[in-house]
Amino acid sequence: MKARAMDRKWPRGFFLFGVLRGRPASSYGKRQIHFPTLFHLPGAPPGRARVCIIIMHANLERALGPVYEAIDNREFKKCSKLVEAVLRRYPRSHLVRSLKAYVAAQLGKSEIAAQILREVNAEGAEDDRVLHTMSFVYAAIGDSGGMLDAYMSAVEKRPNNAGIRVGLFGQHVRRLSYISQQQEALKLAKLDTANSDRYVWWSICSLMMQFISSNGCGWRGKRGDGCEAASAGDGSSSVGTKLVQLAYSMAERQEKLSGTLSYEKFFLMTELLCGLGRHDEAAERGVRFDTLCTDSIPSSEKAAFVGSLHVRAGAFEAASGVYLDSVRADPHDWVAWHMYLATILPELVEDPAALPLGGRIDGGIVEAWDMLHLKEIWAGACAAGGLDGDLATRLEHVARVLDGLGEQLPKDQRTTRALTLAGLEVAKYEFLCARLGHGGGQEGLCEAVLCAVPRLAVYSSFGADLRGYLAYLDATKKHRVAIEGREACLKAASELRNGADCSPVSESKAFVCVINGFMLQVEVGATLATASEMIETYFDNVHLVKDYDPKDRGLGEELLVIAVSSLLEESLGAGRVVGRDCNRGDNRGRISIVSALLLGLVFIDAAQQARRVSAPLRLAASAIYGLLGAESLAAAEFEALDIKGVLHDSLTGHWMIPMIAAACPSEESYQKWFKGIDKLHTVQAQEARDALFTVYEEGTYSKVPEFVDFINCLDKSSTLYVYRSEAAMAACRKACLSGGSIEPVDMKDIPQVHGIIHNDDLTLRPAWYPPSLDGPLFEVHGWWEQLYAGDTLASTPGGLSDAWWLRQYAPTVPPSGQRANWEGKFNQQLALRLRFPGILAAVCSGRRADPPEKIAADSVSWWTRSALEAAGIASPTLTHDPSQLALQLAEAMLPGTDTSDIASVSLLRALTVLVGYQVVFGSDNKGQVPDELERLAKGVTGVGARCAEALRRKPFAGVPFLARIASEEFLWVSHMIYVYANADGDGIAPKASLAAVAMAVSDSADSLSAALGCLDPLAESIETFKSSYHPLSDCMRRIQGYDVDQCLSNVTGAMALTRARIQDALSALDALTTKTMALCV
Repeated sequence: MKARAMDRKWPRGFFLFGVLRGRPASSYGKRQIHFPTLFHLPGAPPGRARVCIIIMHANLERALGPVYEAIDNREFKKCSKLVEAVLRRYPRSHLVRSLKAYVAAQLGKSEIAAQILREVNAEGAEDDRVLHTMSFVYAAIGDSGGMLDAYMSAVEKRPNNAGIRVGLFGQHVRRLSYISQQQEALKLAKLDTANSDRYVWWSICSLMMQFISSNGCGWRGKRGDGCEAASAGDGSSSVGTKLVQLAYSMAERQEKLSGTLSYEKFFLMTELLCGLGRHDEAAERGVRFDTLCTDSIPSSEKAAFVGSLHVRAGAFEAASGVYLDSVRADPHDWVAWHMYLATILPELVEDPAALPLGGRIDGGIVEAWDMLHLKEIWAGACAAGGLDGDLATRLEHVARVLDGLGEQLPKDQRTTRALTLAGLEVAKYEFLCARLGHGGGQEGLCEAVLCAVPRLAVYSSFGADLRGYLAYLDATKKHRVAIEGREACLKAASELRNGADCSPVSESKAFVCVINGFMLQVEVGATLATASEMIETYFDNVHLVKDYDPKDRGLGEELLVIAVSSLLEESLGAGRVVGRDCNRGDNRGRISIVSALLLGLVFIDAAQQARRVSAPLRLAASAIYGLLGAESLAAAEFEALDIKGVLHDSLTGHWMIPMIAAACPSEESYQKWFKGIDKLHTVQAQEARDALFTVYEEGTYSKVPEFVDFINCLDKSSTLYVYRSEAAMAACRKACLSGGSIEPVDMKDIPQVHGIIHNDDLTLRPAWYPPSLDGPLFEVHGWWEQLYAGDTLASTPGGLSDAWWLRQYAPTVPPSGQRANWEGKFNQQLALRLRFPGILAAVCSGRRADPPEKIAADSVSWWTRSALEAAGIASPTLTHDPSQLALQLAEAMLPGTDTSDIASVSLLRALTVLVGYQVVFGSDNKGQVPDELERLAKGVTGVGARCAEALRRKPFAGVPFLARIASEEFLWVSHMIYVYANADGDGIAPKASLAAVAMAVSDSADSLSAALGCLDPLAESIETFKSSYHPLSDCMRRIQGYDVDQCLSNVTGAMALTRARIQDALSALDALTTKTMALCV
C-alpha cells in the first residue's frame, strides 16, 4: 500500500529541473547550456524500484547544482574539480560525462573532450538532455558533423525513444537532408501515434522540399526546369510529379482524418495542388476557405490568397470580384486595388510577373509556376474574354468604383495617399487604353500626375510614388510636370507655413514639400534648380531636425546628395566647353570635377556634424573619399553606419571592398570587413539552419522554403566570393613580399559563374555613382572612365526613372536588362579573380605538366582552362598549347573593350602564366627565348609609359587603382621569375629569356613610378580649393563655424597614406627585380 501510495505521489515526468535548489529551471546554464524543464523517466519500473530511481536522480540533480553554478559563472577550473567529484559517485552517467567534456572543451582540451564524446557515442546517449549538452561540446571543439553521428548512435541503441528521434530529425533538417528527414518523420509517426498528425505533415513538407531541391524551383542558380514537368498536370511519370502527388495524397488523407486544417496546412496543401497544375480545384478550395480552415486570418490577406488562386485558374472575373470586395472593406488596401484593376482590365497589363500576386511561398513551387506559366495564362484569359463589357465600359465602371470609395470615406480622408495613388493607377490604365487604340492619352496622365502632386508632396516617398507614372510621359510632358509640379509643391509649403495651425510639425511638412519640388525635377531629368539653391535650402532648414534622435531619419538628407550630382553636372558641362581646370575663374558653374567633389564633400561633412547616422550622407561621403583615393576615410564613413549582419551581404561586397581595393590597401584594411562577412556566412547561416528546425516544430510550414532559400542565398552570395577572392589575393601578396610559397587553392571554394547569387541593394547608391559594368574591382576606375567619356553621371537624360540601379529589385524575380548585364560581368570577373591564385599556386609548385589527354586538377593548364571556362570563351576543342591558353586568358582578363589604360593587367597576367608554363613544361630548346615569351616581354615594355601618357590626358582616372593593380601584377611576375630561375631539373630558365622578362618588368615599373606623379595634380587641386571657396560663397556662409581646412587636410593625409602604400609595394617589387637580374649574371 505504501509503495502504491508512493506511485501516486510521484507521477511519471514529475521532476522539475532546478526546483530542489529553489531557483527556476531557466536560470541554470542560461548563457551556456539550455536544459529541458522536465526530466522524463521513460519506461521506469513500478513500485519501490521506481521510487529508488527517482531518489537517485534527485540526488544526482543536487550533486550537479554547484556544477551548473560554476558553468553559469564561467569558473571552468573550479567546475572541472566539481564535475570530477560527481563523476566518482556516478561513473556511468552520460550526463555527468558530457558535462566533463564540455568543461574540458572550455579549458582548451579538445582531444579529451572528443574522446569522452566518442565513448558516450559508443554506448548511445541515454536521452535527449545528454545529446543537447553534447551539442555544445561539439560546437566548442569545432566538429560540425559530430551531432549527427551522436544521434544516429543513440537511435541505434534506443530506437523507441521518440525524443531522440525528434532530435535526429532536427539534425537532418539542419543539413537539408530532405530524404533522410522524410523517412525519419514517418518512423516518428508510427512510433508516437499520439502526435502522428504532426509528424506526417513533417513528412509532407520534406517531400515538397525534396522536389524543390532535386527538380528545381525558383530562378536562383538557373533552377526551374523540373517544376515545369510537375506543374504540367499531364499525368507524366516524372519523379517530380510522383513526389508532389505523394505529398498531396498524404495531406488529403490527414485532412479527412482531422476534418479541418490550420492555415499553414491549408496553404501547404494548396501549394501542392497548384504544383500539380490543378488550379481549378485549388480555387474551389479557396472559395470554401472558412469551412476548411480553422484559423482566422485578416480579410485582406485572405482576399489576396483566394484571388491569386482564381488568377492562376484563369477565372479573372471571379478574381476581380474578390479583390473588389476587399477594397470596399478597406479602401486603403493598395495591393487589392492594384490586383482589382489588373484582373478587370487584363488586356492592359504590360508584365503580369510584376504584379503583387500573393498566395505563394517564397522559394516554393507556385513561385516557379508563376514564372513559367503566368504570362501564358494571362494571354489565354485575355483571348478567351469572359469579362462583362468591352474595355471602355469596364474603364467607366472602374472610375465609378473609385468615386464610390471616396464617398465611402470621411471628407478629411478623401485625399489620402492610398486613394491618390489609386486614382493615378486608373489614369495609367486609361492612358494604356488610349495608346492601345490611337496612340494618345499622355495629356490625361500628365494632368492626373499634376493633380496628385500637391496631395503627395508631404510624403517622403514622393519620388518613388510618381516614378512609375512619369516613365510613360515624353520629354515635353515631363518638363511641364517639373515646372508646374514644383510650383504646386512650393504652394503647398507656403500654405502649411502660413496656415492657422503653424506648428513645428507643419514646418517640417513644409520643408518636405520644398524638397519634393527639387526631387520632381531630378526625377524627370530637368535641371531647373542649381546645386547652390539645394544646398542653401537644406542649411536654411536644418534647424528643424536639431531635436531629432541622431539615429532617426532626418529631413532633406537626400537633397545634399542630389546637390553633389548637380555640382558634377555643372562642372562636367563647363569642362566640355572650357576644357581646363577652372578653379581660379569667377563663373560659379566653371569648376573642375575635383573641386565639385570637394565642395560636395565639405557640405556633406558639415551636415554630418548634426546628423551622424545617415545612410545617404555616409554613403555619399564614402563614395567621394574613395574616388579621391582616401581609402581610410571612405572606410571610416562606411563603418560609422554600424554595418553588420545581413547588411554586409547587401552593401559590403559591391560597395566597400571595391572601394578599399582601389587604394593598394594593407591586409589590416580588409580585416574588419572580412571578419564581418565571414561571421555572417558562418554564424548567421548556422542560426538559420537551427531556426529551420523551429519552423517545423511550430508548424509554420510556409516558412520552410523561405528559410531554405535564405540559406541558399548566403551560401552562394556574391559578397562571400568577393571576400574569398580578396582574402586569397591578400595571401598571395603576402607570400610574394616575404618570398614564401603560395598556398594551393581548393577548387571546392570556387563557384560556377551561374551559381553566384546577388543579394546586393543597389538602391542605396547615389544617383551619380552607378555600379561599374567592368566587374567588382573596377568601381573607381570605371567612374572616372565614365566621366571622361562624357557621361552625365547624375543619371540619364530621362531622370532617376531611367537609372537602373535605383529601381527596386524583387528578390523573387530574376534580374533583367542592365541589372542582369551588370551581374553577368560581375560574375565573370569575380570567377576569374577567384581562379588566379590557383594558377599562381600551381606555377609556384613547379609541377611538371601532365600530357594533354590527362590534365591534373592542380596543374597550371587545368586552372587556366577553368579560368577560360569561367570567362565564357572555352570550348570542347580548347587548345592545350600553353602559349595560346595564356593569350586567351590575357584577353579574358581585360575588363572592358576600351579600357586600354589598364592593358598592363592583361599583359602581365599572361606573362605570369607563360613564365609558369616554362617552369612546369621545361624547354626543349635550351638557351633560346620562346617566341611567345619574347613577344609578350616586348609588349609589356613601355606599357607603363603608355599608362603615364593616358593619365596625363585623364589626370585623375583612377590613378590609385591603376597603381595598385599594376604593382600587384609586377610583384607576382617578379616572384614567378624568381621561382623560374631557381627551378630544378629541366625547368631552369635560359638566361636570355629570364633577362628579357626581367628588363620588361623593370622598364614598366620605372614608367609606372613616374606615372604616380599624376597624383600631384590631385593634391594641387585640393590646395587650390583651400584658398578659393568662392564658387559657392553664399552656401559657404551657411556653414560658418565648420572647419573646412580640417576636412581637406584629412583628405590630403589619407591620400598620402595611399600613396605611401603604393610606393612600398613598388619598392618591394624593385628589390625582387634587382635580385632576379642578379641571377642572370
